[in-house]
Amino acid sequence: MATLAAVVRASASIVTRAGLVLVALAACAWLLAQYHDAQLTESVKRINNDPYSLPPDLRGALADAKRIGTLNPDPYEARAYRALVEVRLGQRTTAIRRLESVLADQPNYFEAWLLLNKVTAQTDPALSARALAHMRALDPRDVKP
Repeated sequence: MATLAAVVRASASIVTRAGLVLVALAACAWLLAQYHDAQLTESVKRINNDPYSLPPDLRGALADAKRIGTLNPDPYEARAYRALVEVRLGQRTTAIRRLESVLADQPNYFEAWLLLNKVTAQTDPALSARALAHMRALDPRDVKP
């Protein structure tokens, strides 16, 4: 006959194991989501960096970029990739607004300032100059006059 203490110990052991299994499953799900985001990011980079990408490919990359960051608490890189693809698709105004939004949240994001500088160089010299000034403030050695 099992004593009450033995039954309680066995129950506690089962509950502890079940809790560990749940934590392990949650960690696996999070890792899978991160892996999925990494795959999407690489796909967007590859298509964006290919000078021969056609508009349908770029639209697909934009759709992928919108899905990056499912569980990422730092979505700024994904938003910058979206802006890159939007520029390639001729959506400069949308890309500029997106970059300004990123920079409002992350004013020290050098790459976003660099992209804003390049995107606005021909169309908005004042904004381009402001972006260049921020770049120089962030890293004076990396910005050529």
